[in-house]
Amino acid sequence: MKKVVVIGDINLDIMGFVDRFPAKEESIHPKDISIRPGGSALNTAISLAINSVDVTLIGAIGNDVIGDYIVKKIERLVDTSFIQKVNATTGIVYILVKNDEKAMIGFKGANGYLQFEKRWVDLLERSSITHISPYLFSEETGFKIFDKIRDAIKKKIVTLSFSKVLLKRKEKILNLLRDFSFIFMNEEEAQLFTGENEPSRIREELLKYMDRAVITRGEKGAFYIDKETFIKISGKRGRIINPTGAGDFFAAGFIYGIIKGLSIIDSLKIGVESSYHFISTPNPYF
Repeated sequence: MKKVVVIGDINLDIMGFVDRFPAKEESIHPKDISIRPGGSALNTAISLAINSVDVTLIGAIGNDVIGDYIVKKIERLVDTSFIQKVNATTGIVYILVKNDEKAMIGFKGANGYLQFEKRWVDLLERSSITHISPYLFSEETGFKIFDKIRDAIKKKIVTLSFSKVLLKRKEKILNLLRDFSFIFMNEEEAQLFTGENEPSRIREELLKYMDRAVITRGEKGAFYIDKETFIKISGKRGRIINPTGAGDFFAAGFIYGIIKGLSIIDSLKIGVESSYHFISTPNPYF
């Protein structure tokens, strides 16, 4: 199986499941709670690893009990030897979940202190695919890191998960988008990025800046675009138990299809299945 390197955020996710969101200055008690490793990069790495992909995760955690807990939870699945311990608190995301709605508070913490290491170059040159979380670019250091790894990955498959955080740095990120083989966006992100709502117009605008994109649409499915192709597939409908991370697991499923040499349409189908399995299964991997 080909080697994959995933670079980006590592967090602790604390989810509280509620019947309603609190009003101003009101305290409520969740009916259930879930605490587990999270973060876009970590989610993608774990999803690939459970499908027997050889994955190395690059990111930063704090030199604290939270970071130790995360590494202990994931080290049987992914190579954690490139995770940096820094003098900061490990990233934490607090999530309130009401049915299929959620409200989130994210603390970047150690994620903002990731530093390039020379040993990455050999790892990246030996890998077949590098996947980058959007949160790498939430700090200026992320752009500097990307510049330093550009030569090592330029002849590889390189994928990027998009996020609204990148819209705040749109002018800067535009110069990088053609470095990526595939870019994953959800439909809302694609609409915000392009200012368009119709898939045909979204396609036209996106291809001004990138070579290929995969747009996820929740239970409506997904579509893939490049200059010659527009492929649309249906989604799956079911009870949502895990409302965060669906896009990360879709990306992992699609990447797995590419690793296996499958067609774009079959890779899209694996992405949908991977995403659906995650959102409909209680604590699917931990």
